[in-house]
Amino acid sequence: MLAHTITLEVFTTPEKDIEEFRSKLLKLIPFDIEEEEIEIEQKTVLGFNEEKVRILRIVLLKKGHIRKFLKSFTTLLSEDTKNMIRNQAERRLDQELNFYIRFKKGLFLNEGRVELTDQGDCFFLKIKVAAFPKKRETALEIIDKIF
Repeated sequence: MLAHTITLEVFTTPEKDIEEFRSKLLKLIPFDIEEEEIEIEQKTVLGFNEEKVRILRIVLLKKGHIRKFLKSFTTLLSEDTKNMIRNQAERRLDQELNFYIRFKKGLFLNEGRVELTDQGDCFFLKIKVAAFPKKRETALEIIDKIF
Protein backbone atom coordinates (compact mmCIF):
# COMPACT_ATOMS: atom_id res chain seq x y z
CA MET A 1 0.00 0.00 0.00
CA LEU A 2 1.41 3.36 -1.04
CA ALA A 3 -1.21 5.68 0.46
CA HIS A 4 -4.03 5.63 3.00
CA THR A 5 -6.11 8.28 1.21
CA ILE A 6 -6.10 10.50 -1.86
CA THR A 7 -7.92 13.83 -1.77
CA LEU A 8 -8.50 15.91 -4.90
CA GLU A 9 -9.92 19.42 -4.63
CA VAL A 10 -10.64 22.36 -6.84
CA PHE A 11 -12.00 25.76 -5.81
CA THR A 12 -14.12 28.02 -7.99
CA THR A 13 -16.34 31.07 -7.74
CA PRO A 14 -20.14 30.78 -7.94
CA GLU A 15 -20.32 32.47 -11.35
CA LYS A 16 -18.11 29.81 -13.01
CA ASP A 17 -19.63 26.70 -14.61
CA ILE A 18 -19.38 24.09 -11.86
CA GLU A 19 -20.08 21.28 -14.34
CA GLU A 20 -16.90 22.07 -16.26
CA PHE A 21 -14.90 21.70 -13.06
CA ARG A 22 -16.77 18.54 -12.10
CA SER A 23 -16.12 16.91 -15.50
CA LYS A 24 -12.40 17.79 -15.40
CA LEU A 25 -12.11 16.47 -11.86
CA LEU A 26 -13.70 13.22 -13.04
CA LYS A 27 -11.15 12.96 -15.88
CA LEU A 28 -8.51 12.46 -13.19
CA ILE A 29 -10.31 9.39 -11.84
CA PRO A 30 -9.64 6.24 -13.93
CA PHE A 31 -12.87 4.49 -12.97
CA ASP A 32 -16.59 5.23 -12.71
CA ILE A 33 -17.14 6.91 -9.34
CA GLU A 34 -20.90 6.31 -9.40
CA GLU A 35 -20.36 2.60 -9.93
CA GLU A 36 -17.79 2.62 -7.13
CA GLU A 37 -20.13 4.69 -4.90
CA ILE A 38 -17.73 7.60 -4.47
CA GLU A 39 -19.25 11.04 -4.13
CA ILE A 40 -18.01 14.38 -5.33
CA GLU A 41 -18.45 16.55 -2.27
CA GLN A 42 -19.55 20.08 -3.01
CA LYS A 43 -19.73 22.90 -0.54
CA THR A 44 -19.73 26.67 -0.52
CA VAL A 45 -17.62 28.62 1.95
CA LEU A 46 -16.70 32.25 2.49
CA GLY A 47 -13.26 33.08 1.18
CA PHE A 48 -11.20 36.25 1.16
CA ASN A 49 -13.20 39.49 1.33
CA GLU A 50 -16.27 37.45 2.34
CA GLU A 51 -16.68 36.20 -1.24
CA LYS A 52 -18.31 32.83 -1.79
CA VAL A 53 -16.07 30.00 -2.96
CA ARG A 54 -17.27 26.60 -4.14
CA ILE A 55 -15.17 23.55 -3.38
CA LEU A 56 -15.38 20.24 -5.20
CA ARG A 57 -13.67 17.34 -3.45
CA ILE A 58 -13.17 13.65 -4.14
CA VAL A 59 -11.71 11.40 -1.45
CA LEU A 60 -10.41 7.94 -2.34
CA LEU A 61 -10.17 5.52 0.57
CA LYS A 62 -9.97 2.05 -0.93
CA LYS A 63 -6.62 0.48 -1.75
CA GLY A 64 -7.66 -0.45 -5.31
CA HIS A 65 -8.97 3.04 -6.06
CA ILE A 66 -5.80 4.64 -4.73
CA ARG A 67 -3.56 2.30 -6.74
CA LYS A 68 -5.50 2.92 -9.98
CA PHE A 69 -5.52 6.67 -9.40
CA LEU A 70 -1.78 6.91 -8.73
CA LYS A 71 -0.95 4.77 -11.75
CA SER A 72 -3.19 6.91 -13.98
CA PHE A 73 -2.10 10.26 -12.53
CA THR A 74 1.60 9.58 -12.98
CA THR A 75 1.01 8.92 -16.70
CA LEU A 76 -0.17 12.55 -17.00
CA LEU A 77 3.20 13.80 -15.77
CA SER A 78 6.23 14.46 -17.93
CA GLU A 79 9.57 13.01 -16.83
CA ASP A 80 10.71 16.55 -15.95
CA THR A 81 7.66 16.99 -13.72
CA LYS A 82 8.24 13.65 -12.02
CA ASN A 83 11.87 14.63 -11.39
CA MET A 84 10.75 17.97 -9.99
CA ILE A 85 8.29 16.25 -7.64
CA ARG A 86 11.00 13.88 -6.41
CA ASN A 87 13.46 16.75 -5.96
CA GLN A 88 10.88 18.79 -4.02
CA ALA A 89 9.54 15.83 -2.02
CA GLU A 90 11.02 17.00 1.26
CA ARG A 91 9.17 20.32 1.20
CA ARG A 92 5.93 18.84 -0.14
CA LEU A 93 5.65 16.39 2.77
CA ASP A 94 4.20 17.65 6.06
CA GLN A 95 4.73 16.30 9.58
CA GLU A 96 1.66 14.04 9.30
CA LEU A 97 3.12 12.47 6.12
CA ASN A 98 0.64 14.18 3.82
CA PHE A 99 2.20 14.86 0.42
CA TYR A 100 0.88 17.85 -1.53
CA ILE A 101 0.84 18.63 -5.23
CA ARG A 102 -0.76 21.66 -6.85
CA PHE A 103 -1.24 21.87 -10.59
CA LYS A 104 -2.40 24.73 -12.77
CA LYS A 105 -6.17 24.89 -13.03
CA GLY A 106 -6.39 26.77 -16.34
CA LEU A 107 -3.88 24.56 -18.11
CA PHE A 108 -5.64 21.39 -16.99
CA LEU A 109 -9.11 22.76 -17.79
CA ASN A 110 -8.12 23.96 -21.27
CA GLU A 111 -5.48 21.47 -22.40
CA GLY A 112 -5.73 18.52 -20.01
CA ARG A 113 -2.07 18.99 -19.07
CA VAL A 114 -0.67 18.75 -15.56
CA GLU A 115 1.92 21.39 -14.71
CA LEU A 116 3.02 22.08 -11.16
CA THR A 117 2.42 25.44 -9.52
CA ASP A 118 2.84 27.12 -6.15
CA GLN A 119 -0.01 29.53 -6.89
CA GLY A 120 -3.53 29.29 -5.49
CA ASP A 121 -5.45 28.98 -8.77
CA CYS A 122 -5.02 25.24 -9.03
CA PHE A 123 -6.17 21.71 -8.47
CA PHE A 124 -5.01 20.32 -5.12
CA LEU A 125 -3.86 16.74 -4.63
CA LYS A 126 -3.16 15.41 -1.15
CA ILE A 127 -1.67 11.95 -0.72
CA LYS A 128 -1.72 10.53 2.82
CA VAL A 129 1.42 8.40 2.53
CA ALA A 130 1.19 4.90 4.03
CA ALA A 131 4.62 4.70 5.65
CA PHE A 132 5.42 1.73 7.89
CA PRO A 133 7.06 2.51 10.21
CA LYS A 134 5.55 5.99 10.26
CA LYS A 135 8.75 7.88 9.57
CA ARG A 136 9.54 10.72 7.24
CA GLU A 137 12.37 8.79 5.57
CA THR A 138 10.05 5.87 4.82
CA ALA A 139 7.43 8.24 3.39
CA LEU A 140 10.03 9.87 1.14
CA GLU A 141 11.05 6.44 -0.18
CA ILE A 142 7.40 5.69 -1.02
CA ILE A 143 7.03 9.03 -2.80
CA ASP A 144 10.09 8.15 -4.84
CA LYS A 145 8.41 4.84 -5.81
CA ILE A 146 5.18 6.59 -6.82
CA PHE A 147 6.86 9.18 -9.02
